Order: sequence, then C-alpha cells, then structure tokens
Amino acid sequence: MEIIEDKALLLRTRNPHKFNVIPKHKVVGEENGIYEVAVYWGLDEVRVLKNLGVKNVPSPITRRYTWAGRYKPMAH
Repeated sequence: MEIIEDKALLLRTRNPHKFNVIPKHKVVGEENGIYEVAVYWGLDEVRVLKNLGVKNVPSPITRRYTWAGRYKPMAH
C-alpha cells in the first residue's frame, strides 16, 4: 500500500471488483494479473477498506492533525 500525494491510497490486488462498493476508487493499471487500485484517502473510505479485510490501512487523521502538545499520544 502506498500513499499518493496525501490524497489517495494505491492498493495492489488480484480482485479489483471488491472495491466497487467505494465510490471514489479507480483501477489504475494491471500487470500479470495484479491490479493497482487507487482509493481516496478519507475516513469513510478507510473504514470500508478495513471492513473489506485490508490490513494496515493508515488513518487519514495522521496527515491532518499535528498532535499539538508536550506528550506523544498513547496507543490505545
């Protein structure tokens, strides 16, 4: 998984049709049966990706929030 210009996530998959439930997605390329799918990097899209079983999806909050404060946030 790759973050593109802080706007989209680029996923590599063999089954691009399972991402049809996400309105803001696009199949970008295909090579040897592996498809590249770009998905908008928003809260709703990340929730759907996690529900589809995609692992290690980065939260879009990390790009917008600067974690102001003296201490680093706890991993709950």
